[in-house]
Amino acid sequence: MRAFQLACLGLAMVLPQLALAELPMSPEALGQVEGVLSFCGRVDPGTKPRYEQQAQMVRGGATSEEIDAARKVDGYRQAYDGVSEQLSKLDPAAAIKTCRQAARSG
Repeated sequence: MRAFQLACLGLAMVLPQLALAELPMSPEALGQVEGVLSFCGRVDPGTKPRYEQQAQMVRGGATSEEIDAARKVDGYRQAYDGVSEQLSKLDPAAAIKTCRQAARSG
């Protein structure tokens, strides 16, 4: 659980900086970030729009073609699936609490 909280905190600190750049990360990093945000949107549907807004910030000025290309990289899918698998093991109540904290700080 501690690792998830740290990942969310790191995400919250980086999001504002990413808003000004074109796809400012590797496909693997994008997969991890989108995996966390997708997970949070599923376990906490009431704040899903906030997670979607954060996902848009992460993508920066990248075009839909650039994002689609990044998602086709094997590393993206491995990272997305890996983080999704790990997060699915968390206690739902604790996951929701951590996701909401990250949404407020992002």
